[in-house]
Amino acid sequence: MALTKNSVVIANNTTQTSAISVGGGVVVGIDMPAAFTGTTLTAEHSLDGGVTWRQLYTPAGAAYSITVVAGKYIQVPASDLAGVDTIRFISGSTETPARTLTVVTRPV
Repeated sequence: MALTKNSVVIANNTTQTSAISVGGGVVVGIDMPAAFTGTTLTAEHSLDGGVTWRQLYTPAGAAYSITVVAGKYIQVPASDLAGVDTIRFISGSTETPARTLTVVTRPV
């Protein structure tokens, strides 16, 4: 199964990444930059191509959150983000300077 690597950027002095369209695939991992300062990522999804954003929640009703470590590849269970078309991630800390994350997706 072919993997696709998508670069997303958190601009200087902000917390959220640019958006990516998963294109019918599913997020399976995030490669974190070495100088990342946040320790968690939450996520927002859009069903209309990035016009309207909504926080992602788990089936139990908690905000979806991933614990991350700078300079590490974080595996994401495919079922966690299944059904999401357009997604962006939010760092738990303001990133300075800009940071580039690599979001890895695979076909469903």
